Amino acid sequence: MSEILRRYQVIIPYREPTYEKHRGSPLNAPYFARYKVTAGTEEAAVQNALMLFERDAVNSSVQWIRIPDYKNIKALLLNKN
Repeated sequence: MSEILRRYQVIIPYREPTYEKHRGSPLNAPYFARYKVTAGTEEAAVQNALMLFERDAVNSSVQWIRIPDYKNIKALLLNKN
């Protein structure tokens, strides 16, 4: 039996505390990273997006720490076939 793959947009809110420290105050709202991923389940889509988020954080030009808000991650189903 094959797994049905679906396309999701995963929205990851995050903070950059180093930037906030340099700025002198916290931001009023978090930043958001958005990823479109293909996965069999919503949970798998979130895990795939978190891997991409970590990759992007490591490869960012500023090298600031990015802390995801795990409780508020949203996975939106894009195709409903």
